[in-house]
Amino acid sequence: MSTLKANAVTTLDNNTDLTITGGGTGVPNLEAGTKLNGTALTSTFVQPSANVPDVAPGTNGNLLTSNGSAWTSAAAAGGATIGTPLVMSPFAKNTSASQAHGLGAVFDNVLIEWECLTANNNWVVGNKLISSLHTGSTADGSIVVIKDATNITAVVSNATFTLPNKTTFATFGVNVANWKVTLTPYITG
Repeated sequence: MSTLKANAVTTLDNNTDLTITGGGTGVPNLEAGTKLNGTALTSTFVQPSANVPDVAPGTNGNLLTSNGSAWTSAAAAGGATIGTPLVMSPFAKNTSASQAHGLGAVFDNVLIEWECLTANNNWVVGNKLISSLHTGSTADGSIVVIKDATNITAVVSNATFTLPNKTTFATFGVNVANWKVTLTPYITG
């Protein structure tokens, strides 16, 4: 790989080699009309232009995106919009709880996170695990989530909830007072 060090690069209309003048060691100027990936530049790289704008950085992780007429620093498209979570701490059976989620629309998914509050079954305080939404049976406890455009509501059965022992993987009946459950609603992008 070689390095080009020049003050200017002059384009030619006859499809021959470019003429390089200068001999400086700074950043070369590409004159207006020079093609970059098949698009003619409207000005040089030395100053902001329609092709290479002076866009201030935005939030960490933003991308340079076009809104159709200008370049902006914006968050990547897609992903999920996260609502305000419903936190049940400590968790309780045979109850319901509700929380305004702030999404402004009916959410389409829920992330359920269990957090250990008191060490038990090889789980230590602060350990977290993600679980699926239990649909309920005669043996297992269940959480039914009611969705609407304003709230996330959890209706919790009075049956025994089971989780796996952290090291043996054998299931155990959860002492709900030892756990916090957070239900986070979100809308996928």
